[in-house]
Parts: sequence; C-alpha cells; structure tokens
Amino acid sequence: MTIYHDAADWLGRKCIFLGLEWRFTFYEFMDQQLFITKGFWKQTRTSYYLSAMKQVHIEQSFWQKIIQTGDVVITMTDGKTIVVENVKDSDELFDLISDGIGDIRMHANFMFNA
Repeated sequence: MTIYHDAADWLGRKCIFLGLEWRFTFYEFMDQQLFITKGFWKQTRTSYYLSAMKQVHIEQSFWQKIIQTGDVVITMTDGKTIVVENVKDSDELFDLISDGIGDIRMHANFMFNA
C-alpha cells in the first residue's frame, strides 16, 4: 500500500515522546481529502472528503507547545469528530482545511444565489 504521494499538499505522522514520529500512523492531505492510515500488521486507510468537513480547530497542551506539535480536531457535517493527533505542522494542516471549507462554502453560496 502506498502511503505517501508526491502530489500531497500535507504529510504528517503521529508524534510520541519528545516529538519523535510514530511509525504506524500516517496522515496525508491531498485532492481535497484527508487520508489516515493506521496499523503495522494490518493497515487501515480511511479517507475524509473536505466537502464533508464542517469545522476545524487546533488543540495544544502545554507539553505540545514545547515540542511544537498539536491536535487538529475536525467536526464533520454528520457530527462525527476526527482528530489528527499530535502532529508537527498542525498549523499548516489547519490552514489547508480551513481555507478549503471556506472555499466550498463560498462556492455553494454563489451557486445557491446565482
């Protein structure tokens, strides 16, 4: 199973102690989708479409601020919550998702009002 793509807008791994990356949880954002791959012996890959995302925010504990990681918390339109846990460059992922949600809403409003 291919995890990383050259065309990805953002790549990340779950970090553990002192910001070291955990090898069995991968996050990838590309083509307006968030892919989460988990597992070693048995891998599970899940995709979430940007159009199904409603809200996004970042949560950072004191320790996460020190090691420069964060949790990106995404609320889906069906009420489900997705957490991209303890990743470096969480601000970059937040900006990609937030801007994408805004663009989709603006496009939907334009189409509805046209």
